[in-house]
Order: sequence, then structure tokens, then C-alpha cells
Amino acid sequence: LSVICQTLYELRPTEYPGFCFAWLELMSHRFFMPKVINATNEAGEWVCWDSYQRLIVEMLRFFKVNIHNWAKDEAMINLYHGALRVLLVLVHDFPEFLMSYHFNFCNVIPENFIQMRNLILSAYPNSVNLPDPFDEELRVDSLNEIKNSPMMLSKFAECLAYRGIKEDIDSYLYDHKENTLVNIITKTSAPDDETQQIPSVAIHALVLYVGCHSLHQDTRRNDGVRSQRQSGEFFKEIIRRVDCKVRYYILNAIVNQLRYPNSHTYHFMCILLLVFKESEEEIIKEQITRVLIERLIVYRPHPWGLLITFMELVKNPTYQFWQQEFTQNPPELRKLFDNISQTLP
Repeated sequence: LSVICQTLYELRPTEYPGFCFAWLELMSHRFFMPKVINATNEAGEWVCWDSYQRLIVEMLRFFKVNIHNWAKDEAMINLYHGALRVLLVLVHDFPEFLMSYHFNFCNVIPENFIQMRNLILSAYPNSVNLPDPFDEELRVDSLNEIKNSPMMLSKFAECLAYRGIKEDIDSYLYDHKENTLVNIITKTSAPDDETQQIPSVAIHALVLYVGCHSLHQDTRRNDGVRSQRQSGEFFKEIIRRVDCKVRYYILNAIVNQLRYPNSHTYHFMCILLLVFKESEEEIIKEQITRVLIERLIVYRPHPWGLLITFMELVKNPTYQFWQQEFTQNPPELRKLFDNISQTLP
């Protein structure tokens, strides 16, 4: 099975675009996909997950490479629909696989493929019963699931080797020096020398790394409020200082962690709400709202954590959402917010 995965990887669509439809059919075949995902060794470890996630990454990367042509090309649209079906099968039959590599997959999905991103982030373990997000009596902080860490197999910390960001983050989380924070902001804001694009993968890894570090400290001290405050202060400061484009990447990386009930979902939900509440600049609150709305106005499914966070934001008077100026003007935007609020219980 590993040899077949390697062969399919060598024949990936970015290298052989004319073979892309046959490639997609082969890698998702009903006699292949279940066997490769369910394959285990004597210790019960999944032996082919890493190989198969590389195939999913390459499937998604092909859309990112051809992002400028896909909407006008009927073949690309058909391939997109085929890829959605493959992901739907994985969400339904093998959700643990998608959950474990969500970091890798989100990094290669084009920014405007929001439904595809939502689909991946909607995966949750078969053993978990999702609470009704529209239940007015639901209290997220009382759920037992928020004490459990999600399964993650992505090596996101390795992405922080980019420009030596990891050393700066570790140093800042230890001593909170101003010049270290400036270094982090500079390294995450400067375009890549080769692609001339913002290093979105490094930003995504930074968000996840800082969150995991805070949760680890929380476990050691048994003080969740302090870890949320510490992590929230870091993100509040970095979000305040960067420009709108980098801020958009940071906020999207945070929202990528709003999935099924687990410690990461609750932690990043609290961080996002804290940044919204305590930010003095309205543009920051407006951008947070934009990122959430973008994920909600597309067709379902919507991740559970996304729904919970948005409902808390608009229904809890603490955040004064409906008093913000950007919810009033222009009239078209106000109408959109009214329509969304009417769909909420």
C-alpha cells in the first residue's frame, strides 16, 4: 500500500495535469482508500496515514496552483466537485484522519475555497456527540470534552524554522521582551523572497504553536484562565501591530482551530472573543467579524466551534456587537447582519 501511495504521489496532478481525473479516481477508489487508511501494524498504529495525507495535500495543492483558471474551466469545476466528494467520504467514514492533519490541508486550500475548508474542519470523532450549538442553555465551559486535546499528527512546529521564528516565539513566551516581539512581527509580515507572498503557513504554525504552549502551561498549573489571558495578550498585541493582510491570515489561522468540542476549540474561541472585546480599534473587530461571516455564508457544513463562537459574539451583550458602527452601515451590510441574526434562536 505504501508503494502504491508513493507511485500516486510521483504521478500527482501538479506534475501530470492531464492525468488528474484518473489520478483522483485511483486515489479515492473504494478498494484502495479504506484499505490504506485502515492499515495498521502489530502495535495498532496507522502505517499509511502519512502517505495518504500527502495525496490529499497534492489534490488540494493542484487547485491552489490553478486558482486563476478554475472558475472559467469546466474541467477544473468538475475536478473540484470530485474532490468535494472525496472529502465528504473522508468526513463520514474516516473523520479521525481528516482531524489529525487539518493543519496540512488548510495550508494548501485556496483562500476562496471556504466550503472545502469548512468541510475539513467539520470532521469530528465518531465517539463524540456534538451538543446542539443553538441550545440557549448550552454552556461550553461546562462540557467535559473541552478538557480533551485533539488528535494532531501534523508537524506544525517544523514550519516555524522559517526565518528562525520558533526561537523568537520561545524567547518571547519566556521573557516578553519588546524587541523579540518586533522580530516576530517583522518575520511574519515580510513577503517570502521567492514567492513574494506573506508566509501564511508560518503564521498558521505560529498560532497553533502559541496556543499549544499555553494549553501545556495550563495543564501544568491547572489554571485555564491564566493561560487564556497570556495567550490572548500575545495575540491582541501582534494583531494590533500588523497590517490588515497579515492580520487576516492570523485571524483565519485562529478560526481554523474552531472545530468540534475540545481544548483547542475552547481556547481559541476565548482568545478570539477576548481580542474582539478588548481591541480599541474598530477595524480589528470588523476584520474578526469578516472572517467569521465568510465561513458562515457558504453552504453547510459549518464547524461546531465556528457556530458557537459567532453566536456567543452576537448574543452576549458583553461584546456589544450590535453597537459597533460597522454593523450599521452601509445598509446592505446591516441587512446581511439582520438576516443572520434572524436565523439564530
